[in-house]
Amino acid sequence: MTGFDVIDLNHLAIGYFDYNRGEVEDDFMPTIRKVLEYDSIVFATPVYWYTMSAVLKTFIDRLSDLLKWHKATGRQLRGKSMSIVSTSEEPNIEEEFAFPFERTAAYLGMDFLGHEHFHTTRGTLTPDVLTLMQEYAQQLLTSADIAET
Repeated sequence: MTGFDVIDLNHLAIGYFDYNRGEVEDDFMPTIRKVLEYDSIVFATPVYWYTMSAVLKTFIDRLSDLLKWHKATGRQLRGKSMSIVSTSEEPNIEEEFAFPFERTAAYLGMDFLGHEHFHTTRGTLTPDVLTLMQEYAQQLLTSADIAET
């Protein structure tokens, strides 16, 4: 549908970050290794209580593993790009929604390409919104193609 490879965090076992826990045997590091194969990362999330989904927040928190125990792997995020796609029943959301992503990208040395929000109707994406999403996906793919040449 979009031309993007998808990693669905809902189907992975990724535990919470804990400074005292050390390395954990779960799906986080294999997932990060897969993510590092790409130059551009798009986080897609529904908006729950004015913020990202819990599973995405857990994943973002676990990026701390790359700062504490896997620094060489974390440095591989530098120069990559990040953007966000969000959905909710609200037609617009506050600019502040993107703040944690912007700051995370800056901290990791990534380029933040922006945030695009799409509204749902009773939890469903209307045909018009699906068309807008596909246009946005094509725009991202085109940008990635231009950046690679």
